[in-house]
Amino acid sequence: MNEAGDWGDNFYTCMVCEKQFRNPLFEIARGYERTVFYCGDRMPMVEPIESEGVGTYCSPACLNHDRNRLLERDNVRATYPGIGPIESCSRCGKPVDMTQYHMAWTEEKLHCEWGRFIDVLQPIFVESLAVVCQQCVPVANAAVEQKTSSLTVADVA
Repeated sequence: MNEAGDWGDNFYTCMVCEKQFRNPLFEIARGYERTVFYCGDRMPMVEPIESEGVGTYCSPACLNHDRNRLLERDNVRATYPGIGPIESCSRCGKPVDMTQYHMAWTEEKLHCEWGRFIDVLQPIFVESLAVVCQQCVPVANAAVEQKTSSLTVADVA
């Protein structure tokens, strides 16, 4: 049973201190993303797909304590890349074309709107921790290839 006694199964457990909590969620996520650059004054957009939470934390202190261990497990280091168009691979240092789908790790603070299950995860803060080039982690996942091949100009315009 959780500390409030009435959350049922609707809570997270911190990977560091094992505290049960609901909000806010501090998370490290890993997934494929790309940056879409537009002409004119429109701001670039980072487009994530196939993202998964790989670290769940109750506080910035717990996330900070576990960040390097979690990234080292995937053989990358926190380099805090920008959005591109070209950044350096967090594994080998080679260029990463940020306009093409690539593997990325992000650090996020999320607000969870709980219903019967989680209804909405609202990002409050997102920071890029690491990116890897196609030589280190090829985008060979069939689901990613299917999603990216079905995108049209209208989807990104």
